[in-house]
Amino acid sequence: MSSNNPLFSEPWFWLATVLVIPYIINELIAFAFVLSRSLQIWVSKFRTTSESSTCSSIPSNLSISVVVPAHNEALVIAPAITSILDSHYKNFEVIVVNDGSQDQTLQVLKDAFSLEEHPIPIYNKLSETPVRATFQSRTHDNLKVLHKKNLGKGKADALNCGIGYARYEHICVVDADSTLESNSLELLSRPFIERPETIAVGGSIRSRAIQKSDSSKQASFNPLEWAQRVEYARIFYLDRVALSSLNLNYIISGAFGLFRRDALLAVGAYESTSLAEDMDLTLKLHRYYREQGLPYHIGHVPEANCWTQVPFDLANFQRQRARWQAGFIKSFFNNKDIVFSKNLGPLGLAILPYCMISLFEPAFALLSLGLTVAGAVYGNMGATLLASFLICHALFSSTYLWSIYLEQRHRPKDMKGSTLKNYLAWLVCGKVYDMVAFSFRVTGYIKFFRKEHSWGKMERLRCASAYCGQPLLERAEA
Repeated sequence: MSSNNPLFSEPWFWLATVLVIPYIINELIAFAFVLSRSLQIWVSKFRTTSESSTCSSIPSNLSISVVVPAHNEALVIAPAITSILDSHYKNFEVIVVNDGSQDQTLQVLKDAFSLEEHPIPIYNKLSETPVRATFQSRTHDNLKVLHKKNLGKGKADALNCGIGYARYEHICVVDADSTLESNSLELLSRPFIERPETIAVGGSIRSRAIQKSDSSKQASFNPLEWAQRVEYARIFYLDRVALSSLNLNYIISGAFGLFRRDALLAVGAYESTSLAEDMDLTLKLHRYYREQGLPYHIGHVPEANCWTQVPFDLANFQRQRARWQAGFIKSFFNNKDIVFSKNLGPLGLAILPYCMISLFEPAFALLSLGLTVAGAVYGNMGATLLASFLICHALFSSTYLWSIYLEQRHRPKDMKGSTLKNYLAWLVCGKVYDMVAFSFRVTGYIKFFRKEHSWGKMERLRCASAYCGQPLLERAEA
């Protein structure tokens, strides 16, 4: 590599390089931790639990209130609630919070579950938003519906409202566009039985397939959905498993999580103005129990599945990633005082500093790609930079190979093709997906600085027939 390469004389090149290096080091450390720890845990699982993980031996003695916030979810609410009611779990209630929906959400619930107005007691007032009416199902004694105003406070306020009406000592939150498998609640309850200090547990969020046509029972191939399926497998089979093993999980997904009610009440439940209410809540739990010197554990059960709708086109994908990024930034600044905090142990000294650098991950990732392109333009650095870029991509993609393997081992019908074919497809297409996702996350910076705290409209697909254990989705007119 020539020392008089014109690229070396450019100040921007050195500035960009200095900025990218901490990001690369950060990612390498995270990569090594997640891969090594998840390998250790899963290999141990494979050796010791072939049939021992079944639910038959788990005593279902926890009482659970399932809270489902719903805003304009008419297309998906009925199958979501039905999947919960069909659970093999015995002792639970379902509280649907209709958050001022402007579509037919409430009417769909009335028709599907024979609702009638009925007074329901409130146990803890966590939301100031008035509830207009309360309903009880005539066909399901354990189903209640709250019809509340929407004052623009978002999902967190709806959750708080539902938690206030919950009468059981454990609270499960489930998104209205999601469906549970029949054993999901039972699996999620296990850590509370095995480890009494458990205060919260998350499950795995899985992507639903999309139906080819109204008459077809086969799934169509949607490249964006496939890429998100692989990404979610990595997050919930690797990242969350590795973090939870050391009690470092900083997000219990708002789509599917189980909490002790006393823990929620101790920290004031969800932040009603947050776009990342799940991260804010999880960090509040860590902070409170650390400060009080109380034993606690925040866990994760990868086998407990919740099937959800992921964005199926770029417009919806952009809105989702912008909201996630804006919420992540706001949550970080809400908790900046515990970064590098010794009181939180490894969470404050390692995980949150990693999150701090990750705030700028989209910019750093796009910058590293720009450096590679610049190197190629300036001649003899091109081959070296391109080779380095491809080697790093292949290295980081090994976590996706591992997650694809785990996905196919657990649910072989859900991901078509061999592990090798899926991995090669990710190796070729994964970087394109990453760069698209990073580009959309950059728009989250704009959303944050403009103080746009709305969730934005997400287009839904209607649930159709069953496919490989999870509902298919079909396009429907709004």
